[in-house]
Amino acid sequence: MGDREIDQQLVERAQQGDKRAFELLVVKYQRKLARLLSRLIRDPAEI
Repeated sequence: MGDREIDQQLVERAQQGDKRAFELLVVKYQRKLARLLSRLIRDPAEI
């Protein structure tokens, strides 16, 4: 099973209220999301 399939399963579980699945997604993507937001929003205080 690939990364995309695992992520899809985690998303589906999180949508059903599985807090652990949501936590795993946050941990996996928080750094990437922060980098993207820092490029889009110039003021670091806004993130």
